[in-house]
Amino acid sequence: MAAVRAQVLQAARTHFSPLGFDIVHGFESRVYDSFVVSSPSLTRRLCQEPDESCFCILIGNTKALWNPFVRWLATNPESHIEKTKDPLHHYTQLCMENFLVKECVIELTQQTQDDSRTQSPSDNTSNFCVYPFEYRDASELVSFQRVAHLSGFASTNNTLHLSLHPEYGAWIAFRAVLIFNHLKTCATTEVVESPKMTPLKLGEEELTKAKACMEAALGANSKQDSQLNRDKVQETWQLWVAMRDCVLTGREKYRYSARQMAYHYTNNKQVLWDAVNSLD
Repeated sequence: MAAVRAQVLQAARTHFSPLGFDIVHGFESRVYDSFVVSSPSLTRRLCQEPDESCFCILIGNTKALWNPFVRWLATNPESHIEKTKDPLHHYTQLCMENFLVKECVIELTQQTQDDSRTQSPSDNTSNFCVYPFEYRDASELVSFQRVAHLSGFASTNNTLHLSLHPEYGAWIAFRAVLIFNHLKTCATTEVVESPKMTPLKLGEEELTKAKACMEAALGANSKQDSQLNRDKVQETWQLWVAMRDCVLTGREKYRYSARQMAYHYTNNKQVLWDAVNSLD
């Protein structure tokens, strides 16, 4: 089973890297599901069977996503930009779905020890994907920041509410979790655990500056409403960027470009048109 997991993970890295998704991190669903059991606000498990654990892959990106995404937009900008509600979400879903239906992935994920779970190669319903942007209510919500933390990929700074990676710093985004229901183990079975994470600890000066930027951003959003929402973040996005910039790790090498930053925070389609029109 471990060998199959390694093969699926390598197939994912090979598939997603040229598409701009350079964060491809494998883990067992039980590291997240065991937290959900005791959480007062989360109810959705990654593996729906309470006594089992599924192999999962967290998909995300650094600044590497932008150029492949823009090149894809340029293949049909009228359709990909104007006729799509959220072009990046649509691109993400296409990339994930194309991976899950690859013949090699279907064959690998059906190599289970329990033949009773094996389905025909054309039936891939047991492999599926969840997204941070696609849920109808709180019962369907998956905390991607918590997934990243518990699976050992990126630590959560509870003061700044940021996921921080020891190499990439604050310049990361999580796009999907792939769930392979064919690759299950008993939740109590001893399997190789996710690598232990070395949390990125901010220096005192970094944290002080970042807290000041966060408070300025919150104050600009609303003095009466402390709840964040997308519209208010769009109005004050440069202040949120300033907070990320206070984290020195990864800033020089992985900081988003000006256009990627603007679109990440505003979803302004004109930014996409400008990026497409600037291609050689």
